[in-house]
Amino acid sequence: MAIDISADLERLRVLEEEQYPVSDELQPLASIEAVLGYLIAWARAEGIPEDDVVELAARGADLGPDAVRHAAAILGKLGYRAVSDRLKQIAGRRKNLPPL
Repeated sequence: MAIDISADLERLRVLEEEQYPVSDELQPLASIEAVLGYLIAWARAEGIPEDDVVELAARGADLGPDAVRHAAAILGKLGYRAVSDRLKQIAGRRKNLPPL
């Protein structure tokens, strides 16, 4: 089931431009992998496909393919296979992640 996330991506960019301050509760999320892991937990709790959420976050954050591949490797070792596979798929052999 394909989900149109272009509107969500635009909202992420707007939020980024507004530069909301980071709350103290999110301070432990210091790495890309930790943030993606948090998003996976949130998506599971909300009943949303975690691989779609993580792809949206990776593209919204303008992560480079190397960072995406690194996150895919770590998350795969932690057992997040669907997310790892999606990250590998979008990174491919590209030098830049294409926009949605």
